[in-house]
Amino acid sequence: MRRLSYPQRFGVIVIVFVLAIMFLCLRLVHDTQTQIAFTGRELMGVEYLKRARVLAGLVQANRFAAIEYSVGYPGSGAALASLHSQVVKAAAQFDAMPQRGAWTIGEPDPLRQFVSAWGAAGTDPSRRADAAYDGQDALAQRYSHMVTDICDRSYLTLDPVLETYYLGDVVCEKIPGALERTGDSHGLLALIWLREVGMADLGLVSRLHGLGAMESDGYRSTVRELNKVIDVDPRLERELAPPLEAYRAALKRQRNVEESVLSGQVDTPVEAFIMATPPTVETIDRLNALCLEQLDRLLSQRLHAKILLRNLYVLTAAATLLATAYLFFALYVSITEDLGGEPFYVSDTIKRIAQGRLNTDIALPAGGSDSVMASVVAMRRDLQTVRERELAATVFEASHDGIVIADESQQIVAANAAMLAMMGSPLADVLGKWMWFFLDGLAGFPWADIKQHLVQAHYWQGEVAARRHDGSSFPARLSVTSVGDGGREGHGTFVMMISDVGQQRADSDRIHYLANFDPLTGLPNRRVVFERIERRMSEEGAEHRAFACLFVDLDKFKEINDLHGHSIGDQLLRIIAQRMREQMHAGQTVARFGGDEFLILLDDAEENVMDATAKRLLGAIGEACEIGEHVFHVSASIGMSIYPTHGTTAGSLVQCADMAMYEAKQQGRDRAVMFRQPMLETLRRRTEIGQRLRDAIRNRRLQVRYQPQFRASTLELVGLEALVRWCDDKFGWISPVEFIAIAEQEGLISGIGDLVFEAVLKQLVEWRAKGLTLRPIAINVSAHQLTQPFDLAQSLLAGLVPYDLPPNLIEVEVTETALMQDVEHAGAVLRRLSEAGVAVAVDDFGTGYSSLNYLARLHIDHIKIDRTFIRDLFVNPDDTIIVTTVVKMAQSLGQKVIAEGVETVEQLEFLRSIGCDICQGFYFAPALDASELEPMLEGLSDAGATTHCA
Repeated sequence: MRRLSYPQRFGVIVIVFVLAIMFLCLRLVHDTQTQIAFTGRELMGVEYLKRARVLAGLVQANRFAAIEYSVGYPGSGAALASLHSQVVKAAAQFDAMPQRGAWTIGEPDPLRQFVSAWGAAGTDPSRRADAAYDGQDALAQRYSHMVTDICDRSYLTLDPVLETYYLGDVVCEKIPGALERTGDSHGLLALIWLREVGMADLGLVSRLHGLGAMESDGYRSTVRELNKVIDVDPRLERELAPPLEAYRAALKRQRNVEESVLSGQVDTPVEAFIMATPPTVETIDRLNALCLEQLDRLLSQRLHAKILLRNLYVLTAAATLLATAYLFFALYVSITEDLGGEPFYVSDTIKRIAQGRLNTDIALPAGGSDSVMASVVAMRRDLQTVRERELAATVFEASHDGIVIADESQQIVAANAAMLAMMGSPLADVLGKWMWFFLDGLAGFPWADIKQHLVQAHYWQGEVAARRHDGSSFPARLSVTSVGDGGREGHGTFVMMISDVGQQRADSDRIHYLANFDPLTGLPNRRVVFERIERRMSEEGAEHRAFACLFVDLDKFKEINDLHGHSIGDQLLRIIAQRMREQMHAGQTVARFGGDEFLILLDDAEENVMDATAKRLLGAIGEACEIGEHVFHVSASIGMSIYPTHGTTAGSLVQCADMAMYEAKQQGRDRAVMFRQPMLETLRRRTEIGQRLRDAIRNRRLQVRYQPQFRASTLELVGLEALVRWCDDKFGWISPVEFIAIAEQEGLISGIGDLVFEAVLKQLVEWRAKGLTLRPIAINVSAHQLTQPFDLAQSLLAGLVPYDLPPNLIEVEVTETALMQDVEHAGAVLRRLSEAGVAVAVDDFGTGYSSLNYLARLHIDHIKIDRTFIRDLFVNPDDTIIVTTVVKMAQSLGQKVIAEGVETVEQLEFLRSIGCDICQGFYFAPALDASELEPMLEGLSDAGATTHCA
């Protein structure tokens, strides 16, 4: 832009501004046109659905006529034969379908596809009758698919506006489903009637009951969607309420007729079931017609509004462009007139002046453009002078060093804020004083040296002793510059700069301290302790002088910090640090490694000395700590390593001590452990298993097995528990105890839980497709999943929806320890699951510290006794008492008991005798593959399939 003249810059600005306006307007027009096309396509979909209503009636009439013909109902054959001509007539109406604008829903036409499929089915009544049981439903399903295809192509299921979205869902999903279920009910009634006149018992009564429940659910779902429409647009309530009431009444009459036919209360059941369902179909069709009418009205109103908005955008863009062009033209003319009619010349001259390429001291004649330029030059001189003065004043006041300006007689005429703060004096006390007034010890000051430097070099600097207003002194660095006649007395001006060297030194010391010491405890920090370790290792002959490293970590310090706050936690850390410092000899290093971790270096690496030191440390740390009204008892875990036996670098030595500390925590905390080589191998194995487990979860290489659960009294299979197993390519079969613990530490447990849940759902769907009897499957939920902020209950229930599975086929198992971590949050999650029909079990009961009060209040269905109590049932009398007590307690709370780890018939008989409900274990079966369980599921009855322990 600097290379362009001012007129060129003006033109560029005009062009950019106009292009920006055009872009914004065209963008708005384009977005609006896209919305118009979207709405138009929806209107075409509504037009198709209106025509499809005729086919809906014909489809149901075809199903009813075929069924009536099959049971010998009079006149059904003629009705069946006339349906094809009606379909041909409906197809002719499709050919005459009016177009709404240029919108289509794409090719091929789904309506014509359906008519062709109907014609291919033929018109022979006998074929229609035969199809009533195995092929006739295909035509009804094709109709539902046709409606879905129309809705998908016309975007009706993607509408962004609520009222039209809900209406679209009703006409695209709810009504076709209701029609199909009504036809299915009609067919089932016919088959039941045929059974009564001598055919084989088809066992269809329960299916009819289930279909009736589905119809009721479909009605409720339709009512919910339409209520959402009414909530958004209350004016539609008057239109939608009457057909909804008619639909409800017809459905109720249909249910009454079905119950009468099933109970044998109707003398002529063939008349009853033939008249049961057509009224319901008619009310559904009327509701469909009204919803389509309202949907058409709302979409048409939206389309007209979008067209008006598009036109408004176009007019606004045109008006804005014209107004902009006129405004810039008028502005250009005004500037030209003000500059004497020579804007090109004047603007170019001003540009040269601004760039310093024109002599600003030249004399310019008055008048015309030159007069304008003369004014510009003068203004530039004045502006530059003002800016220089403002800049100097800003630097003077903003400087962190003290600045003093003195006149030729060495009297102070100005002092900045830093100087006044340094001296502790107000400005009035400083002005007019001799400029050397602040010096401490004037008699010994090198006056001659200063005068000589100011005369010869106009500058002197050095360190002096300064005195504040309150009499205190401080070291200062002073620099003096003479401005004027060589620094001679009585001539020129003096500028002095003073900086507080004492403060700088204090700041430097503070920086050094913060870089090397922990500000909370005053102990050396991680950097210092690593330097000391490396210095010891690098000393001459250090390889022959062993020393020890102790890694100290406080046990459960995070719980104190979270519960009582960081202020209490910081005070506790200071107390512990002081106690450890008191236990060590002078010269030994006690450092804060980070958080609640400390590192100690011992000169003596004898194990007995190290053990004695560790015991002293544990004892000192374990003493009660009183902080305000709180009393804390803290323990620590200590890991120990020796140089050079366990490490020849600072990093390796500390790592070995850290691993030993981790082993101390594994052994129960409040102890010291010396590093051993197997710890390193364990760490390497754990690290590699963690990495391979992450890859196994991502690639879904974990396996899910199922251990059956049996009712203790009858040995009937009543449920399954899903258990995860892993066979790694390198390590082979890895125990769940090992890899589940690693998953919890690495944050992978949620991924395993999701994988198991999905595998269980797919397995249930597969067994259902094979016609096997389903039993509830228990899945384990970790403490991490239970305490997450997201809603676990909502996530589990939402996962069932795509698989169309009832919630009572899933049971959630949560350990007693996980349940007690956050009782309130866990209780809310379990309540939502229980209300939805998901059973809840407390796993590993008896190994934690749960409150009976909480167990009574929480929504728990089953209590699982841990296998350790069952294993020693006849060895440890206490276990016998515990198991008996748990069973009696659960019975009093209305809960069922599941015993894990049953391995002998004696254990089973004892559990039966005390009233235990369910058993699982190797006595019955280990965890089995899904294919191994299928023979067990084939022989089951439906009784008990919907409850874990009926």
